[in-house]
Order: sequence, then C-alpha cells, then structure tokens
Amino acid sequence: MPSTLQFQGEEAFDATRETLWRFLADIRNVPQFVPNLRDAQFPAPDTLTGKLASSFSFMHGKLDLTIQITERQEPSGSKMTVTARGVGNRAIITGSIELPEVAAGPTLLRWQAAVQLEGLLKAVSKGLIEGAARKIIAETFQAVRKKLVVA
Repeated sequence: MPSTLQFQGEEAFDATRETLWRFLADIRNVPQFVPNLRDAQFPAPDTLTGKLASSFSFMHGKLDLTIQITERQEPSGSKMTVTARGVGNRAIITGSIELPEVAAGPTLLRWQAAVQLEGLLKAVSKGLIEGAARKIIAETFQAVRKKLVVA
C-alpha cells in the first residue's frame, strides 16, 4: 500500500498576478526553477520529461521525471501531476496552485501537494522525507522569485 504525505502553503510574490500566472503556466519555464532537473524535453504542450539528479537517504542516481499540467483556470490557478521514477521506487505528486485576487500588495500563491510514495521510498522515515521536501519547495520558490526579478 502506498504512503501519502500532504503539504500546503502560501507564498507572496512582488509581481502582478498576471505576470506570475504567465511565468508559472508556461511549462517551458519549469527547468529554470526545479533544482537538479536535467535533459528537459517537452513531448506535448503541457508535458515536461527529464532526469532529476537525486541523492536522498540511501538512494542516489537519476530519476525519470514527468510533469503534466492537467487543468488550467487562467489566471487563478492550475493543477498538475508529477511522477518521479527510479529503480525500485516511485513518487506521484498531485498538486495545485491558486492565485487569488488581492486588492493591493504582493500577489499570493496558495499551493498544495499530495505525495504518494511507492517502493523503497516507503522505507525512508517520514521526517526525513518531509525535511527534504520542504527544502526542495523552498529552493523552488526562491528560484521562481529570482527569475521573476530578471523577467
């Protein structure tokens, strides 16, 4: 039976809602803000495949990664599925982002993700996985902020 973890949060960005939406909704921007993503390809308009360099607990190597945007509600949000597969393990992440309208101030991004772990990943402690996930999430949002400043 798979193990599932839940994550959610809220981030504030110094960009307009439309600018943030355009950047996040374009799957071709993903390689700019996903840490350790290599060999990105775009086999379909809303799909990215690539290799994710991984060094996690006792598992090292590259994971086959697929990201697919499954739903769009411009400019208020989207849903996606991420699958990372390696020898003897797999993680399936279903996530969503929401960009609510705000009268003034920074643009808010609310996000949530359900992470389903299979194979060897189930043997890794929940605390270790949560710590690694939070680090990746923080690095991802930091990279988005940097790219938006440049854009």
